[in-house]
Amino acid sequence: MIQSLEYKGKKYPYRIGYRALKKVKQELNREFDYDPASDEMDYEALEALLYFAMEGEAIKEGKTLDIKREEMEFLLDDCLIDLIQGIQAFSLAAEKAADQTIKKVNPKK
Repeated sequence: MIQSLEYKGKKYPYRIGYRALKKVKQELNREFDYDPASDEMDYEALEALLYFAMEGEAIKEGKTLDIKREEMEFLLDDCLIDLIQGIQAFSLAAEKAADQTIKKVNPKK
């Protein structure tokens, strides 16, 4: 699911998926974990996740991302709520896809 954030008058597409999650783990030696029921947020991992999600979409479009990794905290100052909503949408879509896969594999349940 491709979404976008607006920062400094420009729209940046991003997609939270395998590549972004893998890159977060490579950079931080831990996975991004988000529980909407918890008040805790791993902000360092959130910055990395957004950067790699945006970078991946730029690469797919044959472009170079014009925001540096170090700028993510400033972008998140402006777009944190939008990103959290995007993560929740990704989580719901992933959960729905997993449920559909389970139903295909085991249709009696």
